[in-house]
Amino acid sequence: MVLSLAKATCGYPDITFLGPGKPTGYADGADDPYQVWMTLAPGIFAGVTNIAAANRHHARGGARPHHRAGCESGSSVRPVWEAPSMEMTVQLTIDCSDPQRMVAFWAQALGYVPEPAPDGHATWRAYWEAMGVPAEELPTGAGDIPESIVDPAGRGPRLWFQQVPEPKTAKNRWHFDLKVGGGRDVPLDVRARRVRAAVDQLVEAGATVLRIKDEPDMGLYAAAMQDPEGNEFDVV
Repeated sequence: MVLSLAKATCGYPDITFLGPGKPTGYADGADDPYQVWMTLAPGIFAGVTNIAAANRHHARGGARPHHRAGCESGSSVRPVWEAPSMEMTVQLTIDCSDPQRMVAFWAQALGYVPEPAPDGHATWRAYWEAMGVPAEELPTGAGDIPESIVDPAGRGPRLWFQQVPEPKTAKNRWHFDLKVGGGRDVPLDVRARRVRAAVDQLVEAGATVLRIKDEPDMGLYAAAMQDPEGNEFDVV
């Protein structure tokens, strides 16, 4: 399965994470889509929390939010990541009401595993307490089991599910694409069969089917779905 993040804001392209390094299919150059994406990535991945939660977010595993003023087309973009002088890893932080439920679902959906607490700590809660996170910022049960998941192959980004009091209120501006079909080189009937099998497994894990996109004239068979907390994603 190939995991991609489809982003609607500003018209930037889908980015498919095939492993370390630059995604294939993008030309070199200061203003190419990859350079734009790498400039936005810290803000997209780390900045999804609100400002009031910034200190807790930083202490419990996240980066401090990055802010970017606008995304007008034609603006000059300077990458924030330049190898080898600066290293960057990507974490996706997802606000939610029930981190443990989200960990269980997305670990199964992505083939990830719950992330164990750092060495010397029985739980993530014990680790956060040792770091000095205030007790009032640790809800009952927080960190008793992992609230983050990681790719056992070490290729995909870490996902951290941060508990917040407010519910989801609108459609996501980005979403996961779970590319299980194998791509357009695979016959449509084979891709459709693979998508249907994955959809069945995800429904058993707690997902909901929103609609099926069955468009043979376009060579497309996909499913739009929601995770247990209503976050949209596609299976293609």
